[in-house]
Amino acid sequence: MADLPRSPTSPGAASPFASADEACEVIGGLFAALAADREQASRLARADVTAQFRLTDPDALITVQMHDRPGEPVVCGPTGLEPDVVLTLPAVVLHRLLLGSVNATVAMARGQISSQGPVAKVLALIPTLRLVAPRYRERLAAAGRTDLLESG
Repeated sequence: MADLPRSPTSPGAASPFASADEACEVIGGLFAALAADREQASRLARADVTAQFRLTDPDALITVQMHDRPGEPVVCGPTGLEPDVVLTLPAVVLHRLLLGSVNATVAMARGQISSQGPVAKVLALIPTLRLVAPRYRERLAAAGRTDLLESG
């Protein structure tokens, strides 16, 4: 795996990502790697959802297809794909959710995450996000991104 760019933000900063490009490379790259791994792709496909993450601080748009169908699994930026679920949240919340240090249900109850889409699809997505935490940590560690591991 190529080294991921380093964010100039300090561990106490609001966002772990310096730009939308960095957020897309790190988070989109995670989902692309999972989709390329047969076992992980099968786990993602169980959710049977196209999820769109609308991030703030920095503003970024990441759409992930978690289906057992052909097609580009991850799109960063505007897309013609119709998401089943849209989650709007600060990048730091998604980062911490993927690290496993934030509970999605609690974050939704606190208003840190807003969701659009069928409740059944949102509920299918949440456990899938929990499953990726070990892989996210492994990717960050392999890329030498201790700054991101410590910001969770």
